[in-house]
Amino acid sequence: MRTTLLAAISVALLAGCGSDNDSNTESPTEPVSNTYLQDHAGVYQSAYVIDNQAILAQLVVNEAGAVLVTTNALEQSSSANAALPDDISQLDFASTAQCSDNSGAFDCTIAGQTVTLRKATDTVASISSLAGEYQLQSNNELTSIQVADSGEFLASINGCELNGQLSIEADAIVLKQLEDSCGEPVELGVAFNGRENSAPESLEVYISSSALTGDWIKR
Repeated sequence: MRTTLLAAISVALLAGCGSDNDSNTESPTEPVSNTYLQDHAGVYQSAYVIDNQAILAQLVVNEAGAVLVTTNALEQSSSANAALPDDISQLDFASTAQCSDNSGAFDCTIAGQTVTLRKATDTVASISSLAGEYQLQSNNELTSIQVADSGEFLASINGCELNGQLSIEADAIVLKQLEDSCGEPVELGVAFNGRENSAPESLEVYISSSALTGDWIKR
């Protein structure tokens, strides 16, 4: 998995070469709204280097919100959901990053470094093709996740029932309508097709502060 992740970072770095002039173009800010999110829906990504370490940044914008995922070459990932008050003029991710739209891309300041994330064109499978049983290693417990043809999924983790809806919107796999029987708040989540060669049908799932985060390996 590390080899394919490094390849993805390398491709993103090459794609970003020579784009500095584009990132200097300023665009006027506008309040974020559902219309704003709909107009900018999609997956944006780029790679950058900080402290001699390559990082892959992926931003998913959906009418229900925005999620930023960063992954280093050691496959250590973190995700954050944007706060979306009505009067906001940029996407703020829990004080860890800020992103503003710029001519079809997003200029993001992450850990003090500004990176231009450009729209990705990867093809995403249909929802029905994602149906089946998945396994997730969470808190030293092997959990089974059932995904129906409709995209509805159900899992039981640490005595709590978690369910929600997988959907494909603007070339992004999103997890929404999430409910936790134990009453824990669950935010909008995103998923990417797995990069693990031995499990090509796996999903890399990111839901902030949720036990559902991790590699869903299809059985």
